[in-house]
Amino acid sequence: MRVGSLASLALLTFSLAAGDKPLTKTEQAERFHPVAATPSPDARDQAFAQRNKLLSESTLKAIPFRSVGPLGQGGRVVGLAADDRKPSAWVVAFATGGLWHTKNEGADWTSLFDHEGAFALGAIAVQWGEPGQPKTIWAGSGEANASRSSYGGAGIFKSTDGGKTWVNMGLKNSHRIARIVPDPRNPEVVYVAAQGPLYTSGGERGVFKTEDGGKSWKQVLAAPNRSGAVDLVVDPANPAVVYAALWEKDRKPNDFLESGINSGIYKSGDGGATWKQMADGFPKGDGIGRIGLAMSRQNSSKLYAFVDNQTARPDSEKDPFEDPDKLTLKQLEKLSKDEALKLDDKKLKEFLKDNGFHKDITAESVKADLKTGKIEVKDLLAYVSDAERALFDVHIIGPELYVSENGGTTWKLTHTGRLDNVVYSYG
Repeated sequence: MRVGSLASLALLTFSLAAGDKPLTKTEQAERFHPVAATPSPDARDQAFAQRNKLLSESTLKAIPFRSVGPLGQGGRVVGLAADDRKPSAWVVAFATGGLWHTKNEGADWTSLFDHEGAFALGAIAVQWGEPGQPKTIWAGSGEANASRSSYGGAGIFKSTDGGKTWVNMGLKNSHRIARIVPDPRNPEVVYVAAQGPLYTSGGERGVFKTEDGGKSWKQVLAAPNRSGAVDLVVDPANPAVVYAALWEKDRKPNDFLESGINSGIYKSGDGGATWKQMADGFPKGDGIGRIGLAMSRQNSSKLYAFVDNQTARPDSEKDPFEDPDKLTLKQLEKLSKDEALKLDDKKLKEFLKDNGFHKDITAESVKADLKTGKIEVKDLLAYVSDAERALFDVHIIGPELYVSENGGTTWKLTHTGRLDNVVYSYG
């Protein structure tokens, strides 16, 4: 809601008024993210079968089509595999732009995944044949980035001829596959991190393992409702050692629960038969969001964990996301009438512009109305205090990087905040 009249400011009321105590993530989950049933994957299979039927019966089926423009971008890159023996050869997966192979660092591309039962991808794994030529490709469908524009998939697909033909190998109710890691010593053994449905509960969530090349799957690490596996690392020196990250989150059209108590890092030393949470020195609570994992190539006992920490910062701490040259809602909330009247006009003007005030509301007119008592500081806050603002203007710890030197037994914080203005929060 936006109005152009200063007199209207004092009349505005909002359910999320400035100064309300924010809900914890657990309270958000209970109030806005109830457990909801998951639809059957049969509907997707039926739709794909109907699509193929229409194509086969079309009177235009014999007419070849070619793209003449305009150029269509591929969107988010969600997976990239390069051949160590020939680093100019890559296989690249896009969130909604397909699967592509290049032999010359991207000068030319071949599309590999145009006619299957899903168009959104979340992860790939490639077992290379001749240098630069993919042999076995695993493609996990469904984007795992949890945006409103992240589309679901139809399970995991496998090609044994470099992407010429594909077979759906199951996990159709995983909806979103975040990582695929084959055992480096046994190509028949593959681990999969499955997110599960984004908007509903149920489905196939957690870590799944096959020992027969995808003919059958076993859930080796279960994930509770609203959570799923988001990353996997296998120790190349000892493939029985597996690390997994679980992420609790839930998307609604008007809200996003980006963290929860079920987020965490787990380790198995027996190929997934048993797991233990590795939490010593790592943050805990319902503010722990998405976690990314990596392992040192020189020392497999050295691990890195990148976490989206949604835990609220104490008000006394400096907010690393705050621009010191800009007036923020939090700063304005603490100002008295006299302090607000002393604000720099340029800073107040930028605040009004950034927060969607009508062009007729200027820094000069705001100060004049404050001075005469026509409006108060709280009216300015109410003007911009809506649900969308409450979602993003949050005083949180933000992204953090942790390292473990002993196989995940203990963790140490190395970086926190905005990480040199390179990475922002949101998972």
